Amino acid sequence: MHYCKRIKGVLLSLDFRMGFITLVRISCKMWNCPCCRQKNARNWRAYLLDTFNKKFGHEAWCFMTITAHKNAHKAGSRATILNLQQVWKRLYDRLRRYYGKSIEYVRIFERHSSGRFHMHILINTGLEYDKKGYVIKDKLDEFRHPDCRWLRLACSQLGGGWRVHIRRVWDDQKRSSNVGLVVGYILKYMGKDMASFEFPKHQRRIQTSRKVGSPARAAKGVGTWEHKREIGLPYIQAAAKPIVDMTTGEIINERSFEGEAYYPPLEYYRGEDWLTCQQKEHIVT
Repeated sequence: MHYCKRIKGVLLSLDFRMGFITLVRISCKMWNCPCCRQKNARNWRAYLLDTFNKKFGHEAWCFMTITAHKNAHKAGSRATILNLQQVWKRLYDRLRRYYGKSIEYVRIFERHSSGRFHMHILINTGLEYDKKGYVIKDKLDEFRHPDCRWLRLACSQLGGGWRVHIRRVWDDQKRSSNVGLVVGYILKYMGKDMASFEFPKHQRRIQTSRKVGSPARAAKGVGTWEHKREIGLPYIQAAAKPIVDMTTGEIINERSFEGEAYYPPLEYYRGEDWLTCQQKEHIVT
């Protein structure tokens, strides 16, 4: 079992679990962390399914793809990310004016086999898309839809690529949609490959509108918690109740300190992932 090696401290609670003092490690929550990226993906999947069930079951959705400008493709992967983000900021305002409504969305990056990026957006404009009355018989008709033509022109004017696509999210046979189908369009891009993306600093891999929100903003704790950098051996000895580490599941004792003065041991603060540690151990042996 592997644990985050970039923790930010610990949280302690006297009333979370009866008969124990509960310790939780504050993980780094970074997508390039081998441990946290899997947890991030699970949290996002669970959150989006729950949120769409409770808040957006009545909405009709479209799935949109936009690409970066050809000059950004020539400059490299990082340039495509920056170009897409700049285009999306201005395109969002145009979408609100075009559809005349508040836009709810989930947007995510995907890396092409060439290493360049494009952007996928799940957007609540399904009803407006249907009102155009355009009959879609095959894949090419989706590109001829008035909304797709407008999107192509808007992205080109804003400095993005002309290769764009927008389609209605529904079951092609039943001509109906459900929450699982809608969220599934965006969840398939939340795999472990997201961790290998070389993103600019402070650039979000996943972004949502305010009403959709994020797992971090919606998180609610139970009990009273105290933040500490770490705990020392005297804290263990003076504790009136056993201390359980919820991350590892163990009851903390002197052996848990691994000969150090504080818990968790220093290796969990160094910012080294477990792959690096394994490589070092292999060299030593």
